[in-house]
Amino acid sequence: MKNKLPLLLMTLIIICWTIFNPLFSIVKKIKIVGNKNIAEDEIIQTSELLNNFVFFYNKNSFKKKLKENIMIKNIELSLLSYSEIEIQIIERNFIFKINNSNTKGLIDSDGDFFYFSDLANFPNLPFLVAENDEDITIATNLLNKIAEEDLNIYFEISEIIIDKIIGAQIYTTNNQIILLGMQDFDVKLKQLIIIFNDSLKVNRIPRLVDLREKSKGIVNYTL
Repeated sequence: MKNKLPLLLMTLIIICWTIFNPLFSIVKKIKIVGNKNIAEDEIIQTSELLNNFVFFYNKNSFKKKLKENIMIKNIELSLLSYSEIEIQIIERNFIFKINNSNTKGLIDSDGDFFYFSDLANFPNLPFLVAENDEDITIATNLLNKIAEEDLNIYFEISEIIIDKIIGAQIYTTNNQIILLGMQDFDVKLKQLIIIFNDSLKVNRIPRLVDLREKSKGIVNYTL
């Protein structure tokens, strides 16, 4: 009996492990977590998981189907039981849309471009005019710095243009133009905060702010 005890314990451990860590699932129920902008029905339909056999070694084929949706940045599949699976979604954060004569698409927070034709689904994203990857990186860093400085409380961006001659140009939904050049964004954004705070004190709206020269700023107000 003593010789059989370790074998019985090992068998019990294996049984318990397989109960709580299923090797496969005949999917009857799907739990989805992490999705904010993608509908659950769309995820379930795209995955083709329902009523399918999912094994620990074929999960990647289902993940590949889901990753065809450009809204999904990363995904994990977990077998919760022999009939339930969990889909963990990390959505892609798009920050710009591009609508040039020969290019339509979206740019995410990593600065990666994705071809996408139906830009109407992203009405709140600002447009970006950029000639190359370097310009996209400049615009992405600028947008991040604007968020870090909480400048979004003063204006909403409708378009950013990166131009080799004029530099970075910001256009707002309130028909304002902000010119920043191509250098010293940290300093110039702090100057921009002072300008907008001063404008609020006198109840005036700056229409053109030219900070291309770090030592000098030009501000034109609404008459």
